[in-house]
Amino acid sequence: MQVYNLPTSCIKEMHNFIQNHLDTMIHEIETEFKQDREMEKAYREATRAENMIKYKDEIRARPKAEWKTSKKEKQEIKQESFKDLKNIKEKFLGKSD
Repeated sequence: MQVYNLPTSCIKEMHNFIQNHLDTMIHEIETEFKQDREMEKAYREATRAENMIKYKDEIRARPKAEWKTSKKEKQEIKQESFKDLKNIKEKFLGKSD
């Protein structure tokens, strides 16, 4: 491990340079990135709103999604899935468990 001794004046000078020049540049870049992200978000929202207006009739014509299922339906789906899995397994492996 090497140890370097730098004069305090050199360190202070570099610190001041970083504070005075680089900090402002970094702040400006961060501000630009934030503005770009906000503009992209606004553009996406505007496009979405435009498409919702444009395709309003098609969207309303779609059937409503049914997410809620009863306990009995869930059990039936589970049993069907196991049967399907067993059939696939038999078909490809030629075995049955």
